[in-house]
Amino acid sequence: MSEHEENETMKKLDEVNDTMQTLGKYFPDIMKSFLTYFQGVDKPGTIDTKTKKLISLAISINEKCSWCVAYYVNKAIEAGATKEEILETSMVAMKMGGGPSLMHIRWVLDALGELGKL
Repeated sequence: MSEHEENETMKKLDEVNDTMQTLGKYFPDIMKSFLTYFQGVDKPGTIDTKTKKLISLAISINEKCSWCVAYYVNKAIEAGATKEEILETSMVAMKMGGGPSLMHIRWVLDALGELGKL
């Protein structure tokens, strides 16, 4: 058993990476364009990168994407977000998404815990 099999967050991050790499093999031009766009949007502009990652996290919660939640909790931490900022972002998502979003905040709590931040 790999070290990531016990940690759902790391497993999800590995799956995101694997998906991107596999699609890159079959559709290199499309994936290169997508990644260029993806990275370009995250560059600091009027809105800083950390805030963009937190916005993406809120949307991920409301879109019910467990892979996206794991990815953006990790990316928000990498961009300097605190656990408090991540949790408050989750509450904003819940405000807009109601009860279902409340339940998907479980993924945020799990990711923070598995990444050693909770």
